[in-house]
This record gives sequence, structure tokens and C-alpha cells, in this order.
Amino acid sequence: MVVRTSVPPANLVESIRRAILAVDPDQPVSKVRTFEQIIMHSLARQHLLLVMLGIFAGVGLVLAVMGLYGVVAYIVSQRRQEIGIRMALGAEKSDILKLVVCHGLWMSVGRYRHRHHRQPGSNTAAHKPLI
Repeated sequence: MVVRTSVPPANLVESIRRAILAVDPDQPVSKVRTFEQIIMHSLARQHLLLVMLGIFAGVGLVLAVMGLYGVVAYIVSQRRQEIGIRMALGAEKSDILKLVVCHGLWMSVGRYRHRHHRQPGSNTAAHKPLI
């Protein structure tokens, strides 16, 4: 049974239960819930899945940022002497930053692409896909 009301539904539960029992005393009245409660219960699984998806996406983003930081830190440690010489010769901080960031992107994206795509004309076993 569905009842529309302009007052809070909790205030009418007992009077509706008495009205139903007055008409048919054998009719049980149970699981009295508001429409909002029914909708929230039906959407609970989707809500949980979306929350879990958001958590996993956040963890993935954090891991990606940590990996990128690791690549850039590795590049800077490998090229520390070169960066020092460039700065001693008068390179701007923005030039050094650009060098590091571009090389970091090349290391994280360019090498992956180079490693996983065959070059045209190469027939060596090292470049053949495993599958």
C-alpha cells in the first residue's frame, strides 16, 4: 500500500495501521517504510560499487604519481653532473626544469612505446611479440 502525505510519514504510521486493522483485522501490517528508504535500499549496491571504484581510482592515481616521481628522481640522479655543468654555464632554472620534465615524459611514455611496438623491417627475435 502506498500513501501520499504532506506531513512527515512517521507521524501517520499508527493511524494508518489502525485504519487497516479496522477494515480487516487479519491483515498484517509490517515493513512500513518511506519511499525514500525503499529507493535508498535499492540503490545501496550501486552506491557501494561507485565508492569502491572511486577508492581504486584514487589508489591508481597515487601509484601513477609515485611512479612518475620515481622516474624523474632517477633521471635527475643519473644526470646530476650534467645539470650542474649546465647551471654553471648559465642555464636558467626553467631550462633545467624543462629538460628534466621532457626527459621524464620520454622515459615513461617514449620508452614504453618504443619497447612494445615493432619497428618496420625488424625481424629479430627481440622485437617479435610473445603471443
